[in-house]
Amino acid sequence: MASTLTASVNMPPWMEGEDVQEDEWFFQSIKRYDHLFIYHLSMLAKFMRISPKGDKIAIVGKTIKSKDQGMSTSMEEFVEIGVFSICPKLLVTCLSEQGLNNKRDFALLAGARTTPDSPDIKQIRFLTEMSIVTVSAKYVDIWQINEGTDLLTPIGRYKHEAGSLVGCEVFDSSHIYCFDESTVIRLSADIDTGDIKTMAKTPFHHSTILDLAFTGHVVSVITSDGLMTSLECDVLTHEKEVNLASCGLSRAVICKSDPTVVAFVSFGALQIRLADGRIVFRRDINGMNASLDHLYFDRRDCLLLRDDKVVEVYRAGKDYVEEMFTHDGHRYEVTCVCTHPKVKGLHFSSDLNGSIHAWLYATPTSKEEVPRVEHSK
Repeated sequence: MASTLTASVNMPPWMEGEDVQEDEWFFQSIKRYDHLFIYHLSMLAKFMRISPKGDKIAIVGKTIKSKDQGMSTSMEEFVEIGVFSICPKLLVTCLSEQGLNNKRDFALLAGARTTPDSPDIKQIRFLTEMSIVTVSAKYVDIWQINEGTDLLTPIGRYKHEAGSLVGCEVFDSSHIYCFDESTVIRLSADIDTGDIKTMAKTPFHHSTILDLAFTGHVVSVITSDGLMTSLECDVLTHEKEVNLASCGLSRAVICKSDPTVVAFVSFGALQIRLADGRIVFRRDINGMNASLDHLYFDRRDCLLLRDDKVVEVYRAGKDYVEEMFTHDGHRYEVTCVCTHPKVKGLHFSSDLNGSIHAWLYATPTSKEEVPRVEHSK
Protein backbone atom coordinates (compact mmCIF):
# COMPACT_ATOMS: atom_id res chain seq x y z
CA MET A 1 0.00 0.00 0.00
CA ALA A 2 1.35 3.41 -0.87
CA SER A 3 1.86 5.66 2.09
CA THR A 4 -0.20 8.83 2.39
CA LEU A 5 2.54 10.61 4.32
CA THR A 6 3.04 14.23 3.40
CA ALA A 7 5.69 16.67 4.55
CA SER A 8 5.90 20.35 3.72
CA VAL A 9 7.06 23.54 5.32
CA ASN A 10 4.39 24.63 7.75
CA MET A 11 3.14 28.20 7.90
CA PRO A 12 5.15 30.51 10.14
CA PRO A 13 3.84 30.62 13.72
CA TRP A 14 2.44 34.15 13.34
CA MET A 15 0.17 33.01 10.44
CA GLU A 16 -1.38 30.01 12.21
CA GLY A 17 -3.96 31.86 14.27
CA GLU A 18 -2.25 30.90 17.51
CA ASP A 19 -1.56 33.10 20.49
CA VAL A 20 0.33 36.32 19.89
CA GLN A 21 3.15 34.93 22.04
CA GLU A 22 4.16 32.87 19.01
CA ASP A 23 5.07 36.13 17.25
CA GLU A 24 7.12 37.26 20.19
CA TRP A 25 8.98 33.93 20.46
CA PHE A 26 9.81 33.86 16.76
CA PHE A 27 11.14 37.40 16.51
CA GLN A 28 13.06 37.12 19.77
CA SER A 29 14.58 33.76 18.85
CA ILE A 30 15.25 33.90 15.12
CA LYS A 31 18.78 35.30 15.56
CA ARG A 32 19.68 32.29 17.69
CA TYR A 33 19.26 29.96 14.69
CA ASP A 34 21.08 29.54 11.40
CA HIS A 35 18.11 27.44 10.26
CA LEU A 36 14.67 26.98 11.78
CA PHE A 37 12.07 25.07 9.74
CA ILE A 38 8.74 23.67 10.93
CA TYR A 39 7.17 20.76 9.06
CA HIS A 40 3.83 19.02 9.48
CA LEU A 41 3.33 15.29 8.92
CA SER A 42 0.25 13.09 8.69
CA MET A 43 1.49 11.18 11.75
CA LEU A 44 2.67 11.77 15.29
CA ALA A 45 6.37 10.95 15.05
CA LYS A 46 7.50 8.56 17.77
CA PHE A 47 10.95 7.62 16.46
CA MET A 48 13.32 9.29 13.98
CA ARG A 49 16.68 8.32 12.55
CA ILE A 50 19.03 9.96 10.03
CA SER A 51 20.74 7.88 7.33
CA PRO A 52 24.54 7.45 7.54
CA LYS A 53 25.08 9.81 4.59
CA GLY A 54 22.76 12.33 6.22
CA ASP A 55 20.44 12.95 3.27
CA LYS A 56 17.44 10.91 4.48
CA ILE A 57 15.33 10.69 7.61
CA ALA A 58 13.20 7.69 8.62
CA ILE A 59 10.17 8.36 10.83
CA VAL A 60 7.72 6.07 12.64
CA GLY A 61 4.48 7.29 14.19
CA LYS A 62 0.72 6.89 14.51
CA THR A 63 -1.61 8.26 11.86
CA ILE A 64 -3.23 11.60 12.67
CA LYS A 65 -6.99 11.53 12.18
CA SER A 66 -8.07 14.02 9.54
CA LYS A 67 -11.73 15.09 9.39
CA ASP A 68 -11.15 16.78 6.04
CA GLN A 69 -10.14 13.45 4.52
CA GLY A 70 -13.09 11.62 6.05
CA MET A 71 -10.73 9.37 7.97
CA SER A 72 -12.39 6.86 10.28
CA THR A 73 -11.57 6.69 13.98
CA SER A 74 -9.91 3.32 13.47
CA MET A 75 -7.29 4.96 11.26
CA GLU A 76 -5.77 6.52 14.37
CA GLU A 77 -4.54 3.06 15.34
CA PHE A 78 -2.41 2.65 12.21
CA VAL A 79 1.34 3.10 12.44
CA GLU A 80 3.05 4.79 9.52
CA ILE A 81 6.67 4.40 8.46
CA GLY A 82 8.13 7.00 6.15
CA VAL A 83 11.53 7.65 4.59
CA PHE A 84 12.04 11.24 3.45
CA SER A 85 14.86 13.07 1.74
CA ILE A 86 16.08 15.93 3.91
CA CYS A 87 15.70 19.31 2.23
CA PRO A 88 18.99 20.40 0.60
CA LYS A 89 19.00 23.82 2.25
CA LEU A 90 19.54 22.21 5.65
CA LEU A 91 22.57 20.29 4.40
CA VAL A 92 24.45 23.15 2.75
CA THR A 93 26.92 24.58 5.25
CA CYS A 94 28.45 27.25 2.98
CA LEU A 95 26.56 30.54 3.35
CA SER A 96 27.06 31.53 -0.30
CA GLU A 97 25.63 28.21 -1.48
CA GLN A 98 22.69 28.49 0.92
CA GLY A 99 21.56 31.61 -0.88
CA LEU A 100 21.46 29.72 -4.18
CA ASN A 101 19.77 26.65 -2.75
CA ASN A 102 16.22 27.47 -1.69
CA LYS A 103 14.74 23.96 -1.66
CA ARG A 104 13.22 23.61 1.80
CA ASP A 105 10.73 20.73 1.47
CA PHE A 106 11.07 17.16 2.66
CA ALA A 107 10.27 14.73 -0.18
CA LEU A 108 8.65 11.36 0.54
CA LEU A 109 10.80 8.56 -0.86
CA ALA A 110 8.86 5.58 0.45
CA GLY A 111 6.28 4.75 3.08
CA ALA A 112 4.14 1.99 4.54
CA ARG A 113 1.19 1.73 6.90
CA THR A 114 0.85 -1.19 9.30
CA THR A 115 -2.40 -2.70 10.51
CA PRO A 116 -3.80 -1.96 14.00
CA ASP A 117 -2.89 -5.44 15.23
CA SER A 118 0.74 -5.17 14.07
CA PRO A 119 3.48 -5.21 16.72
CA ASP A 120 4.22 -1.78 18.19
CA ILE A 121 7.50 -0.47 16.74
CA LYS A 122 10.05 0.56 19.37
CA GLN A 123 13.00 1.66 17.26
CA ILE A 124 14.09 2.36 13.69
CA ARG A 125 17.53 2.24 12.07
CA PHE A 126 18.98 2.50 8.55
CA LEU A 127 20.54 -0.77 7.35
CA THR A 128 21.62 0.67 3.98
CA GLU A 129 20.72 3.86 2.15
CA MET A 130 17.80 1.96 0.60
CA SER A 131 16.67 -0.19 3.54
CA ILE A 132 15.69 0.27 7.18
CA VAL A 133 15.31 -1.92 10.26
CA THR A 134 12.43 -1.66 12.73
CA VAL A 135 12.30 -3.30 16.17
CA SER A 136 9.19 -4.39 18.06
CA ALA A 137 8.89 -6.53 21.18
CA LYS A 138 9.19 -9.83 19.29
CA TYR A 139 10.42 -8.92 15.80
CA VAL A 140 13.26 -7.31 13.91
CA ASP A 141 11.97 -6.39 10.43
CA ILE A 142 13.88 -5.23 7.35
CA TRP A 143 12.10 -2.87 4.94
CA GLN A 144 13.34 -1.93 1.48
CA ILE A 145 12.66 1.14 -0.63
CA ASN A 146 11.33 0.05 -4.01
CA GLU A 147 12.96 2.19 -6.69
CA GLY A 148 10.48 3.90 -8.98
CA THR A 149 7.68 3.68 -6.42
CA ASP A 150 6.86 5.21 -3.04
CA LEU A 151 6.49 1.79 -1.42
CA LEU A 152 8.40 0.58 1.62
CA THR A 153 8.25 -3.22 1.44
CA PRO A 154 9.04 -5.74 4.23
CA ILE A 155 11.64 -8.22 2.97
CA GLY A 156 12.83 -10.06 6.08
CA ARG A 157 11.92 -10.80 9.70
CA TYR A 158 13.64 -12.22 12.78
CA LYS A 159 11.36 -13.53 15.52
CA HIS A 160 12.57 -13.24 19.09
CA GLU A 161 11.29 -16.21 21.07
CA ALA A 162 12.20 -15.12 24.62
CA GLY A 163 11.91 -11.80 26.40
CA SER A 164 10.93 -8.45 24.92
CA LEU A 165 13.29 -6.67 22.54
CA VAL A 166 14.32 -3.18 23.63
CA GLY A 167 16.42 -1.91 20.73
CA CYS A 168 19.11 -2.54 18.14
CA GLU A 169 22.13 -1.03 16.43
CA VAL A 170 23.33 -1.67 12.88
CA PHE A 171 27.00 -2.58 12.52
CA ASP A 172 27.01 -2.74 8.71
CA SER A 173 24.65 -3.75 5.90
CA SER A 174 24.89 -7.41 6.91
CA HIS A 175 25.00 -7.36 10.71
CA ILE A 176 22.42 -6.20 13.25
CA TYR A 177 22.85 -6.29 17.02
CA CYS A 178 19.58 -6.36 18.97
CA PHE A 179 18.98 -6.76 22.68
CA ASP A 180 16.26 -7.43 25.20
CA GLU A 181 16.59 -6.72 28.91
CA SER A 182 19.06 -9.54 29.52
CA THR A 183 20.58 -10.74 26.21
CA VAL A 184 22.59 -9.28 23.33
CA ILE A 185 22.01 -11.02 19.98
CA ARG A 186 24.09 -10.78 16.81
CA LEU A 187 22.07 -11.22 13.61
CA SER A 188 23.28 -11.76 10.08
CA ALA A 189 21.06 -10.25 7.36
CA ASP A 190 21.00 -10.92 3.62
CA ILE A 191 19.40 -7.98 1.80
CA ASP A 192 18.99 -9.95 -1.45
CA THR A 193 17.06 -12.84 0.08
CA GLY A 194 15.66 -11.19 3.21
CA ASP A 195 17.10 -14.01 5.30
CA ILE A 196 18.00 -13.14 8.93
CA LYS A 197 19.93 -15.62 11.08
CA THR A 198 21.07 -15.65 14.70
CA MET A 199 24.87 -15.84 14.80
CA ALA A 200 25.66 -15.35 18.52
CA LYS A 201 24.10 -14.53 21.87
CA THR A 202 25.42 -13.45 25.26
CA PRO A 203 23.34 -13.17 28.45
CA PHE A 204 23.53 -10.65 31.30
CA HIS A 205 21.88 -12.53 34.15
CA HIS A 206 22.08 -10.10 37.06
CA SER A 207 21.34 -6.70 35.49
CA THR A 208 19.26 -4.96 32.83
CA ILE A 209 20.76 -3.94 29.48
CA LEU A 210 20.21 -0.22 28.84
CA ASP A 211 22.16 0.51 25.63
CA LEU A 212 24.91 -0.70 23.30
CA ALA A 213 27.29 0.84 20.77
CA PHE A 214 30.31 -0.07 18.63
CA THR A 215 34.00 0.78 18.83
CA GLY A 216 35.68 -0.80 15.85
CA HIS A 217 35.09 -4.53 16.34
CA VAL A 218 34.08 -4.23 19.99
CA VAL A 219 30.51 -4.02 21.23
CA SER A 220 30.09 -1.84 24.33
CA VAL A 221 27.12 -2.67 26.56
CA ILE A 222 25.97 -0.64 29.56
CA THR A 223 23.82 -2.26 32.24
CA SER A 224 21.74 -1.08 35.20
CA ASP A 225 24.42 -2.14 37.71
CA GLY A 226 26.71 0.61 36.40
CA LEU A 227 29.04 -1.62 34.38
CA MET A 228 30.28 -0.99 30.83
CA THR A 229 31.06 -4.39 29.32
CA SER A 230 33.12 -4.87 26.15
CA LEU A 231 32.17 -7.81 23.93
CA GLU A 232 34.11 -9.29 21.04
CA CYS A 233 32.14 -8.33 17.94
CA ASP A 234 31.71 -11.73 16.25
CA VAL A 235 31.09 -14.25 19.02
CA LEU A 236 30.11 -11.78 21.78
CA THR A 237 32.54 -13.12 24.36
CA HIS A 238 33.19 -10.86 27.36
CA GLU A 239 36.49 -8.97 27.05
CA LYS A 240 36.52 -6.51 29.97
CA GLU A 241 34.33 -4.52 32.34
CA VAL A 242 34.53 -0.89 33.43
CA ASN A 243 32.73 0.38 36.51
CA LEU A 244 31.02 3.72 35.96
CA ALA A 245 31.27 4.46 39.69
CA SER A 246 27.50 4.58 39.97
CA CYS A 247 24.92 1.88 40.54
CA GLY A 248 21.18 1.69 40.15
CA LEU A 249 21.07 3.21 36.65
CA SER A 250 17.53 3.78 35.37
CA ARG A 251 18.55 5.10 31.93
CA ALA A 252 21.83 5.24 30.02
CA VAL A 253 22.87 6.27 26.53
CA ILE A 254 26.27 5.63 24.98
CA CYS A 255 27.65 8.28 22.63
CA LYS A 256 27.60 6.55 19.25
CA SER A 257 30.56 8.48 17.85
CA ASP A 258 32.66 7.82 20.98
CA PRO A 259 31.38 4.93 23.16
CA THR A 260 33.78 5.87 25.96
CA VAL A 261 31.47 8.82 26.65
CA VAL A 262 28.24 7.92 28.45
CA ALA A 263 25.23 9.86 29.72
CA PHE A 264 23.26 8.09 32.42
CA VAL A 265 20.60 8.66 35.06
CA SER A 266 21.18 7.43 38.60
CA PHE A 267 19.09 8.29 41.67
CA GLY A 268 17.32 11.15 39.91
CA ALA A 269 20.45 12.83 38.56
CA LEU A 270 21.74 13.07 34.99
CA GLN A 271 25.48 12.41 34.83
CA ILE A 272 27.98 12.42 31.97
CA ARG A 273 31.13 10.32 32.03
CA LEU A 274 33.98 11.46 29.78
CA ALA A 275 36.48 9.32 27.90
CA ASP A 276 39.08 9.56 30.68
CA GLY A 277 36.62 8.15 33.23
CA ARG A 278 35.82 11.37 35.03
CA ILE A 279 32.21 12.27 35.75
CA VAL A 280 32.20 16.04 35.24
CA PHE A 281 28.50 16.83 35.10
CA ARG A 282 25.66 16.15 37.48
CA ARG A 283 22.21 17.62 37.26
CA ASP A 284 19.17 16.97 39.44
CA ILE A 285 16.24 16.05 37.17
CA ASN A 286 13.72 14.96 39.77
CA GLY A 287 11.48 17.90 38.87
CA MET A 288 11.41 17.14 35.15
CA ASN A 289 8.11 16.16 33.58
CA ALA A 290 9.63 14.67 30.44
CA SER A 291 10.32 10.98 30.03
CA LEU A 292 13.94 9.96 30.45
CA ASP A 293 13.52 7.78 27.37
CA HIS A 294 14.11 10.94 25.33
CA LEU A 295 17.74 11.16 26.38
CA TYR A 296 19.68 10.98 23.12
CA PHE A 297 23.46 11.04 22.66
CA ASP A 298 25.33 11.23 19.38
CA ARG A 299 28.30 13.16 17.97
CA ARG A 300 29.09 14.11 21.61
CA ASP A 301 25.79 16.01 21.74
CA CYS A 302 23.45 15.06 24.57
CA LEU A 303 19.83 16.10 23.99
CA LEU A 304 17.50 16.09 26.96
CA LEU A 305 13.89 17.19 27.30
CA ARG A 306 12.99 19.68 30.00
CA ASP A 307 9.40 20.38 31.05
CA ASP A 308 8.03 18.37 28.12
CA LYS A 309 8.32 21.09 25.44
CA VAL A 310 11.95 22.18 25.73
CA VAL A 311 15.03 20.45 24.29
CA GLU A 312 18.40 21.16 25.90
CA VAL A 313 21.69 20.47 24.08
CA TYR A 314 24.91 19.71 25.96
CA ARG A 315 28.26 18.83 24.41
CA ALA A 316 30.94 16.69 25.96
CA GLY A 317 34.46 18.00 25.32
CA LYS A 318 37.77 16.43 26.30
CA ASP A 319 37.57 17.54 29.91
CA TYR A 320 34.30 19.44 30.31
CA VAL A 321 30.61 19.54 29.42
CA GLU A 322 29.16 22.65 27.79
CA GLU A 323 25.55 23.77 27.72
CA MET A 324 25.22 24.63 24.04
CA PHE A 325 21.62 25.57 23.31
CA THR A 326 17.98 25.39 24.39
CA HIS A 327 15.25 24.89 21.78
CA ASP A 328 11.95 26.08 23.22
CA GLY A 329 9.82 26.47 20.09
CA HIS A 330 7.43 23.53 20.59
CA ARG A 331 3.90 24.27 21.81
CA TYR A 332 3.15 20.59 22.46
CA GLU A 333 5.01 17.79 24.23
CA VAL A 334 8.14 16.68 22.39
CA THR A 335 8.04 13.00 21.40
CA CYS A 336 11.57 12.37 20.07
CA VAL A 337 14.82 14.10 19.20
CA CYS A 338 17.85 13.24 17.08
CA THR A 339 21.02 14.85 15.77
CA HIS A 340 22.38 14.97 12.24
CA PRO A 341 25.48 12.77 11.74
CA LYS A 342 27.18 15.17 9.32
CA VAL A 343 26.03 18.76 9.91
CA LYS A 344 27.27 20.00 13.27
CA GLY A 345 24.54 21.58 15.37
CA LEU A 346 21.64 20.37 13.21
CA HIS A 347 18.89 18.68 15.24
CA PHE A 348 15.38 17.38 14.66
CA SER A 349 12.56 17.24 17.22
CA SER A 350 8.92 16.18 16.93
CA ASP A 351 5.85 16.85 19.05
CA LEU A 352 2.31 15.64 19.73
CA ASN A 353 0.89 18.09 17.20
CA GLY A 354 2.48 16.20 14.32
CA SER A 355 5.14 18.88 13.84
CA ILE A 356 8.82 18.27 13.11
CA HIS A 357 11.26 21.06 13.89
CA ALA A 358 14.56 21.14 12.01
CA TRP A 359 16.88 23.56 13.78
CA LEU A 360 20.50 24.50 13.38
CA TYR A 361 21.56 26.83 16.14
CA ALA A 362 23.95 29.68 15.52
CA THR A 363 27.49 28.96 16.74
CA PRO A 364 28.85 31.50 19.24
CA THR A 365 31.79 33.51 17.95
CA SER A 366 33.78 33.19 21.16
CA LYS A 367 34.13 30.80 24.07
CA GLU A 368 32.90 33.47 26.47
CA GLU A 369 29.46 33.37 24.85
CA VAL A 370 29.00 29.67 25.64
CA PRO A 371 27.71 28.97 29.17
CA ARG A 372 30.07 26.50 30.82
CA VAL A 373 28.61 23.90 33.17
CA GLU A 374 30.30 23.71 36.55
CA HIS A 375 32.49 20.64 37.06
CA SER A 376 31.90 18.19 39.84
CA LYS A 377 33.98 15.23 40.87
